[in-house]
Amino acid sequence: KKQRAGVAMHSATILLSLCVLLSATPDAPFFTSAFSTRFRSSNRAYNSRLFGTAESNKRIVIIRHGCTYMNEYLSKPGSRWGDVGFTDIFEDPEEFDLFRDSQLSDRGIHQAKRLGARLGHLLEADRPGSEMDLGLDPQDQNVIQDIELIACSPLTRALQTAELSLVPHIEKSDDDCSKVPIVALPLASERVYLVSDVGRSTEELARQFPCVDFKSDIDVSENNCWWFTYDDSDTPYVEWRPNGQDQSYACKGEPEADFNIRMTALYDWLDSREESVIALVCHWGVIDWLIGEDYENCQLGVVSFESMQRTGFMLSDEEAAALFAKGEKTVVLAEDDE
Repeated sequence: KKQRAGVAMHSATILLSLCVLLSATPDAPFFTSAFSTRFRSSNRAYNSRLFGTAESNKRIVIIRHGCTYMNEYLSKPGSRWGDVGFTDIFEDPEEFDLFRDSQLSDRGIHQAKRLGARLGHLLEADRPGSEMDLGLDPQDQNVIQDIELIACSPLTRALQTAELSLVPHIEKSDDDCSKVPIVALPLASERVYLVSDVGRSTEELARQFPCVDFKSDIDVSENNCWWFTYDDSDTPYVEWRPNGQDQSYACKGEPEADFNIRMTALYDWLDSREESVIALVCHWGVIDWLIGEDYENCQLGVVSFESMQRTGFMLSDEEAAALFAKGEKTVVLAEDDE
């Protein structure tokens, strides 16, 4: 057994070294992203043993939010991530309101409602072919009925997506709210890349989403900010986003080290919960860290908690920038307009 473990560790070291070597070449970032994602996905069982992830029957229903106004903005020439002169600073008050804590666009609302319709199909057990609607494994066909907790990023786009797609299929209580608790969880909010990742006050959110619990897992003791804000009183901020070609940003971004700390806390939060099926409505960066996969808007997947690892699967800043530059964070038009 020791010999096999040594061989496995040696093989993993060789593969990781290859990733580092490839990333040193100027044309490698996208290949490295794709390669490292496949490597992470295919070695989850080994990683779980290596990093001591406890075995569990817990399942996580992961949903990425629908398309937003910021997603659409990022799809336009000159406004793509990393473009020369890129900015997310909007002087016009109406534009600022549109892009800060960016809400679902018309396309995003359509996506969320369509996901809701597909979830409805899953609940119709006698519908021929229903198991193909979302590509779920047979054992996950009834997972919506098994959800015991909905944990949702407090960013508006995630709350809207949950409200339009998932909540309609959850049994209602006497106050017309879901019998399954819906908890706003700042740990699950997007890494702060742009002004669209800056949130709104819990008072404002509670008025729009009265059935969501904004108190249990939100600490707003300082400035009513539950989202990440950089404190440069100890360490001056170093820009990690594309810069040097007239790019400008409305807020300081969330450095990788800070995001890693927050995602580890999210992993621990999920681990600590007693529920066996938890729905997590969140974002591209969060999903990438948790499972190493690049989800499209309103994509749904079911993963076992034991397939995750406490150290995460996140891409480096360089790898993420390569994906952004190739349009992975922009609008996917083909299927959404059907």
